Amino acid sequence: AVAQLCRGVALKALCVSATAFELGPSRQDPAGFSSLVQLVKLVIADDAHVCNEVWDEGRELLAPIRAVLLDACTLFPAYPRPYLQLLGAFAHGPLAASAAYTHLQAYPLLTCLHAVGDPALQRINVDTVVLATNTVWPQAPSVSTLALPAGIEGQLLPWPAALPDLDSNQWLLVRWDVNSTIKSFGQLLMLGRAVHCLLQLRTCFNSGAPSDPQLVLELGDMLGLIARLSCEHPDVVPDLMAQSVDAVESRGGPLRKWSWLDVATRGVDLYTSLLTTVHAAQGCAPPSQLLAHTVDSLKLLQSLSYFFPERALAAVQSLPLLAWQLPPSAFGPDAPASTVPLSGLPALHTGTQVVVGIMP
Repeated sequence: AVAQLCRGVALKALCVSATAFELGPSRQDPAGFSSLVQLVKLVIADDAHVCNEVWDEGRELLAPIRAVLLDACTLFPAYPRPYLQLLGAFAHGPLAASAAYTHLQAYPLLTCLHAVGDPALQRINVDTVVLATNTVWPQAPSVSTLALPAGIEGQLLPWPAALPDLDSNQWLLVRWDVNSTIKSFGQLLMLGRAVHCLLQLRTCFNSGAPSDPQLVLELGDMLGLIARLSCEHPDVVPDLMAQSVDAVESRGGPLRKWSWLDVATRGVDLYTSLLTTVHAAQGCAPPSQLLAHTVDSLKLLQSLSYFFPERALAAVQSLPLLAWQLPPSAFGPDAPASTVPLSGLPALHTGTQVVVGIMP
């Protein structure tokens, strides 16, 4: 009780700071916003009661922290990590997870990055553009389901502080008025982006090219959020499994449907491949982080298995998970070949429990 009281006081203090200093990804650089997310996680400390208070619209004192979440939402899915990280931080416990899932269903708009001079964009006035032709979604061009239709209007957004690595003279941030009637539009956007990240990372791995660390982390954030929502509130699983997108797995290959089960399975395969291949893992993420992303993929598989046991079991049995051989150079020149870093042991243990839980 005392700990909850202290966390509540700290969260209110954080809300005061959010108001006074206008905190949020549109006004903070990535390092500053990352510190804010870590502070939020430290204050909440996986406390379901505190998370429930954040989602309670009647708690006006906590409105500033909800405003930070909405600020992050305006950049989704062009720059999804701030929204995904905050939503995950506020999703502890079944009630909070349900509220977070509903937020993802109801709030996300289609915000996209477009190159300046894109011939598909026609400017109507100083802050409005219209799409002249059907075009792929720039953040998931390999996913045909989420192509943008000709004729839709978009609003040009101010350039956010969270995107310092991109030149605002070469890129435009556009929020498209898609008027989607899809119930779980945010989840579908995440699924499309996750499939695109998987395909891009698998292509890099197969060709021996370095993996893009941002794609590795973004995919991990998406898997982590969906795994948490489905574990904390399993009733969302049927809705998740009702979603699918169309994408081609490889150049010249057939168009096929992808589900969250495919993403979870391929996520396990990708992250274990990165873990067990030195040249692929170098520079993309620490081994302990790759292990954590692997475990999130496995947890999502476990949640899906409660409702779709045969499909989940077939997916797990197709994975080379139990044949991990971690190379010495991944953890130091003197480490034996089978060594896992101490920081990764809890994650590996959890992953083993998940596999055992799915097996008959």
